[in-house]
Amino acid sequence: MKRYAIIGPPNVGKSALFYALTGVFVKTANYPGTTLELQKGVVKKGSYSVELVDLSGVLNPDSPIDEDEKLAIKEALEGEYDGVIVVAAPTF
Repeated sequence: MKRYAIIGPPNVGKSALFYALTGVFVKTANYPGTTLELQKGVVKKGSYSVELVDLSGVLNPDSPIDEDEKLAIKEALEGEYDGVIVVAAPTF
């Protein structure tokens, strides 16, 4: 089974995308820091399955401050993934 991590800044819709694709409910809120641990779910299409892992939001990827940021960066860089999905929102 292929495995992909979902990562990006806080409050850009990572968990909403994860829920839409997997059907696994993850608490969401309009403030950062809602996802504090890895959430796993599977997308199935016929006989093909993909595991998705929803990671905590990362605001400072070059120098993470919070433990949840450190965990997300470490997991994205060192975890066994076939790819990483970066979710971001444009700023105006």
